[in-house]
Amino acid sequence: MHHWPVNSYHLRQYDIEYESTKNFYVFLMEALCTFGYATPNKVLDVGCGGGSNTRRISQWFPSAIVEGIDNDAELIAAAKSMNLEYGDRLAFKNINLFDISPQSQLGHGIVSIQTLSWIPTDDIYAPIKHLLNLEPDWICFSSLGFEGKVDAKIQISDFSGDKLWSTPYNILSNEIIAEIAEESKYHNVKIKKYVPNKKLVSYSDGMSSYTREFANGEYAIFSGPLFLPWFFYFIGKEQL
Repeated sequence: MHHWPVNSYHLRQYDIEYESTKNFYVFLMEALCTFGYATPNKVLDVGCGGGSNTRRISQWFPSAIVEGIDNDAELIAAAKSMNLEYGDRLAFKNINLFDISPQSQLGHGIVSIQTLSWIPTDDIYAPIKHLLNLEPDWICFSSLGFEGKVDAKIQISDFSGDKLWSTPYNILSNEIIAEIAEESKYHNVKIKKYVPNKKLVSYSDGMSSYTREFANGEYAIFSGPLFLPWFFYFIGKEQL
């Protein structure tokens, strides 16, 4: 599996907040309001990388304790060094998603931004199932998705850099995600397609994101040879 260079993709986001992250924030806040959730006291950021979005989550919820987890020890070390001033309010842990247990998971809300489509598992829905088994109040994540009952397991190999890397780019079925939520007794479900509102230009000849414009003026996101159908997902327990 690919490990991102510490000085590249993740850390660049400390200086540049992506439009997709801004739109994800709006989606999350609208979902919390629609379903009547209180501001969370604790949030777990799954697949936090270099910690830039974990810091943003702590700014979205200033009274919450936020913990970022990632299985890349080098990125976790970078995240810790970039966020020392936040003290106990913002923590980082080097741990695999599937090693989190209900006793150790941090709390009321779980966020995962651009992570769950890239986890190498036989069952591409296993990360979502595991997060729901932790029994948070809600989870909110972004993923590659499809509106019908079809999914795809895609393996990408990138030869453009100094070293070959290979990683999944899985596309999940929105219908199957909704069924998993229902089976787990999480009845508050909101799914929204993300469409960028401005042009993106690739910064390499490998797997970096860029847009193409349709005749109707809409943009579609690609990375290398792949179209990336991004969706935002909110899955929550019914409020008493």
